[in-house]
Amino acid sequence: MTLEHTNILAEITKLRKHPHILDKQHIEDTYENIGKQVMHSVFFNHTSQPIQLGDDTAAILQEDGSYLLLAAEGIVTEFLENDPWFAGYSAIMVNISDICSMGGLPVAVTDTLYAKNANDTKLIWEGMLAAANNYGIPIVGGHTCYHNDNKALSVSILGKSTNHLLSSFDAEDGDDVLIITDLNGAYYKEYPFWNASTTSSPKRLQQLAKLPYTIANNQWSNCAKDISMGGIIGTEHLEGWDKFESRSTSKTFGNSME
Repeated sequence: MTLEHTNILAEITKLRKHPHILDKQHIEDTYENIGKQVMHSVFFNHTSQPIQLGDDTAAILQEDGSYLLLAAEGIVTEFLENDPWFAGYSAIMVNISDICSMGGLPVAVTDTLYAKNANDTKLIWEGMLAAANNYGIPIVGGHTCYHNDNKALSVSILGKSTNHLLSSFDAEDGDDVLIITDLNGAYYKEYPFWNASTTSSPKRLQQLAKLPYTIANNQWSNCAKDISMGGIIGTEHLEGWDKFESRSTSKTFGNSME
């Protein structure tokens, strides 16, 4: 099938104006408030190496050379209202993906949930628990607040890596680009999301979660980046990545859902 030249230009213009693409173009505005690096806690100041901001997770250097990995994801309200089960599932899944894209392994997650009442959160909880069980990661706490007219959900995650980290900050001109995806899936309903998670067994998901960790610790690569909700093009806009001619890009589960 071929497309008319004018149709291709129209699609490119449409893509440039997509809200998921536009969102990624303005992420750097956040750093005007916090900066692009911070120092370690005064209670754990064993190193003068700052914590760099803007990767898939914060990577906090430990005394033994390993890293604690911290990340968080919020779910778009429309998605949460229209598909609460899958929104809950995705909130867990995309956090795990962030940890894995850094060459780490997930330890545990916490959630923050706002809703009218407990019944209003039932499908959200079913989705979160399904993802947690599939990936073998516990939900260890969080914060719940009822009597709210609007639903809101965010999830935070703790992970760990060895001294071998995968970081987007190590991308260089001339790097080969490898996109890791699981083709055993399908687009989810009317969303532009590739879902290869709910269709897989827990054993397979847990094996795939270890793949970037294996890559990092065999030192086959030192660079990766989770493909964002804006897709490959949206990811290009993150933290000046568009300045590179090519780079190593990793998406661990093939679900562009964050």
